[in-house]
Amino acid sequence: MSDQQRSARLRLAEAARSGRPYPVGGGRGTPSNPQAQTVGRLPQTTQGIPGGGPFVRYAEEAMALAYSTAGIAFGGISNLPLTAVPGFLRAVIVRVQATGGSGANVPTTAADSPWNVISQLTLRDASGQPIFPAIDGFGLFLINLFSGQVVGQGGQQAPTALPSFAAITTASGSGAGNFAFKLWVPLEFNSSGYCSLPADNSAELPKLLIQLNSAATVYNTTSPSTVPTLTIGVEELYWAVPNNMPDLAPYDVGASAQWLLTVSGQNPPSNAYMRVLDQGVGQFVHTKIHVFRDSTNARTENFPLSVEQWIDQFQYRFEDFVDVTDRIAGQHGVGVALPVGPARPSGVIAYSWRNSIQQQISKADDAEMVLVTTGSTKYEIGGTWLTNANQPAQLTTYTGMIFPGPSGYPFGSQAH
Repeated sequence: MSDQQRSARLRLAEAARSGRPYPVGGGRGTPSNPQAQTVGRLPQTTQGIPGGGPFVRYAEEAMALAYSTAGIAFGGISNLPLTAVPGFLRAVIVRVQATGGSGANVPTTAADSPWNVISQLTLRDASGQPIFPAIDGFGLFLINLFSGQVVGQGGQQAPTALPSFAAITTASGSGAGNFAFKLWVPLEFNSSGYCSLPADNSAELPKLLIQLNSAATVYNTTSPSTVPTLTIGVEELYWAVPNNMPDLAPYDVGASAQWLLTVSGQNPPSNAYMRVLDQGVGQFVHTKIHVFRDSTNARTENFPLSVEQWIDQFQYRFEDFVDVTDRIAGQHGVGVALPVGPARPSGVIAYSWRNSIQQQISKADDAEMVLVTTGSTKYEIGGTWLTNANQPAQLTTYTGMIFPGPSGYPFGSQAH
């Protein structure tokens, strides 16, 4: 041992006996002295964490595997229980992998494939309250694109942008019809942990049910000669609460960010004017995703050339369809020039009230600009709808809403 190493050990031992801070950078730790214009050199271990502050200052991001089940057939059901976690559930992540496809047939794909392998996904809280009430797989894909509740922004939030994504193999031979994807079932509204769900009691956990579609639905006209089997994996993303802070919780714990699927009772006309009523109202609305489908269930671009948005008989928006798609590209990175971002799905437009922090939609939003609605709010999309050869058409809407908890809505004037 050199004299320098021996001297360093003696200094460490002396500091330990005396209770003084350990030396830093070859010298003793010292506090800052603003008058002398010096900075502090105290090690982290000698300083306590400041009291108070936001929930995420103390909680840690964590992930747990709920289950992974292989060998599930198309048309089957996955409803295994979730796992209790020591904290608050931020999202459930569903991974679907189709393997084992083969044969001489060349598989074809439907417009909503591979997402439509999920016929319905239902997530309920411990008491049975639906948070995601029977959302179809393609709708869940749209929620990942437009909700601002998943990781990524500017196009990076697209499930197709993830390294884990593999499109359907449309070739014969080994691997025919195979695919893989991951979809978030988001629960927290933003990065503060707001709307995360308590999930530490194994006797009272959220309940997840996944109903799968038939192979004929996913592969449209031609399935692989040997149809793949499916592996369903479910992961739980959560905020882990430190053991020494068991009462730590996000603000207004019990609040939830829920999604609602509605189909308008009015059929958009062909080459005629109409304001189509959407009934997804009654809470703080942060996102609306509208999907136009014709009588064959195909998504088509039959929105008006000038799209109107009416709320309680007031016209808030009157904009060309190209302005709608440009705004979607700017806010979500969807529909911009490839390969920068994913293409906008045909027959889909979205409105977001999550741009109070920045114009590009992300989890940084503080919900100051969400749309306040009541059960009697009248929300309509209107204009002269384009010619549709396959009548009747329908307008499906996925609505993201905040349901405040016992402490009340925490943002803006609604907090006072």
